Amino acid sequence: MEVVCVDTQILYWAIVGKSVRGSENLIAPATDFMKWLDKQEATIIIPTIVAGEMLVPVDENDYAKVLGKLKEDWRIVEFDLKAAAIFARIRKEHIINKRYQDIRLIHPDLTRKELDADTMIIATAISHGATKLYSHNDGLRELAKGHIIALSFEDENYQLGLNMPERENDE
Repeated sequence: MEVVCVDTQILYWAIVGKSVRGSENLIAPATDFMKWLDKQEATIIIPTIVAGEMLVPVDENDYAKVLGKLKEDWRIVEFDLKAAAIFARIRKEHIINKRYQDIRLIHPDLTRKELDADTMIIATAISHGATKLYSHNDGLRELAKGHIIALSFEDENYQLGLNMPERENDE
């Protein structure tokens, strides 16, 4: 069974059903993508850093509800010592290759802390056996190159259900 990792934005759109202004059109496709991914019978892992990012825009009173939903549906995985070693290797490679600087030139709004958080997500996914990482974050996908297959959910060939309930055959 394939193990895949899903990043924050996709989960937030699909679970919470909210977005920042201008990306409302991604809620339905993200929801459909998560349904499609579930039907693939892949093991979906969520790094603890992603779980933390999910909580930022949520009212503190709703933390337990959101975390409960995450734990109910997917496997939450820790940034552990194996992930730390992978993080160090990736970070060192990027420093040597000046990839962090290149990414920040392309995406000047990214901070070093955001790049480190993205690297932690990548390392956690790899250390827990993920073969793919789905993210809507261009910088994260760029960082992941050469380490893990990183795709936007829009890269997968899945059928949009327009969020309509499934119908039984009338025949």
